[in-house]
Amino acid sequence: MNLNERCKVRILVLFLIISGSVYGDTNAKIISMAVTDWPPYTGTELLNYGIASEIVTESFRKVGYTTEMTFMPWARLLEEVRIGNYDGAVAAYWTKDRAESYRYSESFLKSPLVFYKRTEDQITWSEYEDLKNYRIGIVRSYANSKELDQADYLDKEVVNTDIFNLKKLLAGHIDLAVIDQFVAQNIIISDIGLFRDLLEPIEPALAVHSLHVMFTNNRPNANVNADLFHQGLAILKEDGGLSRILHKHGFD
Repeated sequence: MNLNERCKVRILVLFLIISGSVYGDTNAKIISMAVTDWPPYTGTELLNYGIASEIVTESFRKVGYTTEMTFMPWARLLEEVRIGNYDGAVAAYWTKDRAESYRYSESFLKSPLVFYKRTEDQITWSEYEDLKNYRIGIVRSYANSKELDQADYLDKEVVNTDIFNLKKLLAGHIDLAVIDQFVAQNIIISDIGLFRDLLEPIEPALAVHSLHVMFTNNRPNANVNADLFHQGLAILKEDGGLSRILHKHGFD
């Protein structure tokens, strides 16, 4: 090999090293997130895709990473993240079963889960046995409370979305709808509108769930991504960014 040929090889190797480094860094700086429409936490038409999406995006941005959000139905999201097609999901409840398949972040929001009823109906409860005579609407693939999910003696009707659940309640097809209280308020104000006085939550709450980023276990960087999120979230809390996001979305 003559001098010119050796120079060409060195230039080519140097180009490949630089190119690989640049493109490698670019790919490494992107976190792919699967998201479902779940206003006010997440949604394609919400400011910055909703409060949960903004917290996740800003936490990763604090440590130099960009997030890519892809919206899809919840049941599909669970599978896509599980098999590793995405780095994680933006906002999910922790459950023991899911913890075997996903890597959870620390909590960054709270989600109060309640029963909604028609205002005209006199329904009270203190234990699940009190609800045996009522039709209860739940959303497919959602985690509710352990007790409710295991209560086979209750009449539970499965629907695909929260809004359809509330519309069934309004139409009298079910007696109770299980739903996050903030999600219900958002739907009633923005989608049901004139009927907002016809539905109301009842106490006590079923549960107050924590919301987490749910990372796939089928990508080699799952633990690294979780650590990066925690680092960014800590910075966001310390510099006041989290408080500003909560205030912006009306959660303060």
